[in-house]
Amino acid sequence: LVDNVKQSKNVVVFLSQGYGKSPYCLVELVTAFQHHLNMITVIVHRPRLNLFNFEEMRNVLESGRVNSLLDEKGWKVVESAGYCQQDVVDALLAVMNVKAFPFYVDSTQRAQKAYLEDIWEGVKV
Repeated sequence: LVDNVKQSKNVVVFLSQGYGKSPYCLVELVTAFQHHLNMITVIVHRPRLNLFNFEEMRNVLESGRVNSLLDEKGWKVVESAGYCQQDVVDALLAVMNVKAFPFYVDSTQRAQKAYLEDIWEGVKV
């Protein structure tokens, strides 16, 4: 995963409700952040599910409770990639300060295509 991310120019970060609870998402994010890759942030909207909660995540990160994001097994995944909790904090705070694009998974294919075109235009800027 780390090597594949390092070889990328752009990384699309799909912030969903459970994003911060996935050690693999966090490894990808930290790798992209530390290697100064272009990160494109997308807010995933799904029916009947909460959105990624920026305020709650910022509170967790700034209060020093980052360890609560993952269980012991999850943190071992992050650590095996060579990262620590502070790396996760730095990367999450950075991605939360980037313009985010909406993506509605329950919309029509035509609308989804338009969302993706908007995201692509944002990448080229």
